[in-house]
Amino acid sequence: MSKRNQERICKAVLSVSEMHVFLAMPGFSTAIKGGLIFGLLCALAGAAQEQQVADVRTFGKCAALSKTTAATTSGEPTVLLNEVQSFRNGEYVTIFHAGPPRRLTRPSAPIVTPSVNAGGVDTITPRARSSEFACEIVAADKFGCYTTVSMPGSTSAGNRLGQQTIAITSGTRSNNLQRVTTSTAHGLMAGQMVYIRVLQH
Repeated sequence: MSKRNQERICKAVLSVSEMHVFLAMPGFSTAIKGGLIFGLLCALAGAAQEQQVADVRTFGKCAALSKTTAATTSGEPTVLLNEVQSFRNGEYVTIFHAGPPRRLTRPSAPIVTPSVNAGGVDTITPRARSSEFACEIVAADKFGCYTTVSMPGSTSAGNRLGQQTIAITSGTRSNNLQRVTTSTAHGLMAGQMVYIRVLQH
């Protein structure tokens, strides 16, 4: 907030205090008092509205989006634009692919180990299956540099991906232990997370 606006608002606040004393004095009609209150409110609104106006360009924002190509030379502070733009001093610009060379190296092929969810981010080794999967890795840094994709790592003993469902035919509960019987062999592992949907009747 500018010093001028601060002074205007302080004066308006003082005027409010003086107005309270003024309105308590006898001999003034309701119409006069109402007019004085309205004038004071207008002064406060004007001061508040003025202090909210600011030129965002002084904080690095641009009034219009600019887009063009540029030629840069390593070690030189000057950039040659292909077209005239409306930049102002203090505005920010981004020049893609003009930074330092990528220092990342291409990742090695990942080792793919089949696993199932054991709750949260924990996993356990599942029963061996016959689904085939391959995974690849791309490394990236915070500046937006990416490597080429790695060689694939694969497995032929994976479990099917996605949600797997099986019907429950019966169940018993003792304290906090729930036992269920499924309609077919489930193939679950001890410690594997499962969701049991309970239907309300």
